[in-house]
Amino acid sequence: MRLFSRVLPAILVFLLPLSVIGLPGGKNGVVFSNRIGTEVNAPVSRPDGSGAGEGAQAQLLLVHSDGSIQLLFPTTTFRTTSAAAAYYVNLVDVLVAPEFQTVTLRMRAWIGESYENAAMRGESNDISVTMPSISHRLKAD
Repeated sequence: MRLFSRVLPAILVFLLPLSVIGLPGGKNGVVFSNRIGTEVNAPVSRPDGSGAGEGAQAQLLLVHSDGSIQLLFPTTTFRTTSAAAAYYVNLVDVLVAPEFQTVTLRMRAWIGESYENAAMRGESNDISVTMPSISHRLKAD
């Protein structure tokens, strides 16, 4: 999985609700991560095969049905604690959509001040995710 090839493999997003209290408009979130235990392992690398690591950033995008995109925040960086960890993003909670809505997400990764001006950049394939209901999350707690 190369960070700077034309298209990255599909991003894997682990669904986890953000705090139910205080989310405006009943919105849901995801924990943005490409490494979760043994279930999710989607490393991102530079052209030389090393991990994205220091200086690389990543962001989730919401892809609308007309193809337009909406940047989701916050952005995140890649881990720098070891060479093995450099392939993986630092976890962040990202606010996404109202409950029961199916959304299409895409990941961007780049080195530089912005994706648009980066000398090296890449995007994942799009994936569709159905956001859980708040009432379902409350019952699960």
